[in-house]
Amino acid sequence: LARVRNHLALHLARQEIIHHRDRLENEQKIVRGVIEKMNAFHPFYGHNIRFLSLPMDQISGDLLLSTRRPDGGQHIMVADFTGHGIAAALCGPMTADIFCTLSSQGVDMDHIVQAINQKLCQQIPSSMFLVGAFLELTPGRDHLRVWNCAGPDILILRAGQRLARIESGFLPRGILVRPEDPPAEVVLQPGDRVFITTDGITETMGADGSQLGMDALETWITTLVEQGEPLEKIATLVEAYRNGREQEDDLTLLEITG
Repeated sequence: LARVRNHLALHLARQEIIHHRDRLENEQKIVRGVIEKMNAFHPFYGHNIRFLSLPMDQISGDLLLSTRRPDGGQHIMVADFTGHGIAAALCGPMTADIFCTLSSQGVDMDHIVQAINQKLCQQIPSSMFLVGAFLELTPGRDHLRVWNCAGPDILILRAGQRLARIESGFLPRGILVRPEDPPAEVVLQPGDRVFITTDGITETMGADGSQLGMDALETWITTLVEQGEPLEKIATLVEAYRNGREQEDDLTLLEITG
């Protein structure tokens, strides 16, 4: 009788686990549908852009946005909410709506970066924040302004060699509302390439427990440009560097060409 009771209890426990799993999967499916519909209102302006996006889960916490201003300029955001999956992805549509709506109205990036920061400070938990880069290209694509908000260095190549690496100069969005310094500015020439990544790539852990880092990624990118390889080659290199370790974060890399 004791063994029968134990088997029955085990069976009921398994059935309960299956029920909760199925309910969670259904809820995730609904949330994915809501997020996809919300994101569909903000079409991606892909002029002179190629990108690599490898989410850790079915829903990515990384944000990859590009929109065209009425004057012909271009606004780009590559960012990463703390964490990954549904919790991080839920904050994305709100941020994307601010970014794309104000950009379409011709608002300059200074005000957009401030508006996103203020909204996140007001409406998301203090344990969450947005790390990443905001970029503004002039209509002639000859002048670039960059707000690097605690993200990895932004790499700019000219003739296949490093022109600049723009380090973080701003706090993550959603932490503190305060006056900030002007953005970094770069004069571009035709053929220049700008690379922006989230920290999912630079913080990839190797077999020995060391992080990939920006220096190694720059070497990979420089070689990739020299050999005319697609961005997917970076995904192959990252997987080889992990050497069997599981992916621990969303991976995003974006390239802008002149």
